[in-house]
Amino acid sequence: MCIRDSGYLAVACTAALAVQCVIARDGLLQAVQRQGQGLRERLQAAFGAHPQVGDIRGRKTPFDPTLKPDAQVRREAMARGLMVYPMGGTLGGLLVPLIAVHMFVFYFGLMADITPPMGLASFAAAAIARSDPIKTGITAFNYSMRTAILPFLFIFNTQLLLIGIENWAHLLLTITISITAMLVFAAATQGYFLVRSRWYESIALLLVVFALFRPGFFWDELYAPFVEAPAAEFRKLVEAAPAGANKRVWIEGQDINGKDVRKGVLMPLGDAAAARERLRKLGLTVVPLGNEMQIAQVQFGSKADKLGIGQGFRIAGIQKPADRPSKEGCSSPRWRCWA
Repeated sequence: MCIRDSGYLAVACTAALAVQCVIARDGLLQAVQRQGQGLRERLQAAFGAHPQVGDIRGRKTPFDPTLKPDAQVRREAMARGLMVYPMGGTLGGLLVPLIAVHMFVFYFGLMADITPPMGLASFAAAAIARSDPIKTGITAFNYSMRTAILPFLFIFNTQLLLIGIENWAHLLLTITISITAMLVFAAATQGYFLVRSRWYESIALLLVVFALFRPGFFWDELYAPFVEAPAAEFRKLVEAAPAGANKRVWIEGQDINGKDVRKGVLMPLGDAAAARERLRKLGLTVVPLGNEMQIAQVQFGSKADKLGIGQGFRIAGIQKPADRPSKEGCSSPRWRCWA
């Protein structure tokens, strides 16, 4: 092994092994498990029967008592110095399927092996190549920055995650467009297609890539993706939705700080059933209030609770997909532009 280039890897591995030996020798893991179990039992005895505590959550340590969805109780708890974290919400009004968010985080987690401050894969490659680890890390970082925009495509074009695919033809079209877009993206960022590209040709290729990866951006300018439906039709639309559908709903109310909020949520409706049954499985009870729908009850720990829907909120609006041509309809102009 070359001490100059990769000797630090042996030192790091030796240090890690020593830490594990100490943990095993002193029984630190077993001690944490015993203390965690004791803490959980004491918290359960102190707060388990409290009317405003829904659950004692956590594995091993740490644990935290979870308050029931009552804005007044949470405000009072915060006023007395307790840390209360309200769950749920959207990204500035952008409604994103949960799997797309997971893939977004997962992608950047993988990039941590290449980019600072970790760069484990880059440093390992430097040791194998016997090159300078800092220079190798910087070079890997420069190459990786070109792909930093790719996870955003999972957010804005969920068909790349096979969400919203209607049939086999639609699947093949999506795969073909995605592969082509990745090849064109590589050509644009490397500055070389069949021959070396001029700077304005690379810009044109990037525009084509954007149109291929994010076709809805241009299509939405021509045709509105959603139409508004009155809140009074909420139950009717829930019952008419197909199995496995998500309903885009905008709700309004007050948060735990007493501030007026308006946010959108994607309600998973599950299997086809009557509106009352679907909402019951969601953990939601709604009642009509004039031309509006009021959220009368939110079951603790339910899907509705995890979405951040609070008791007393009202349904301000419903969005349903508009009847418009498929966004793949603009593929022909994009192919001609690429050619």
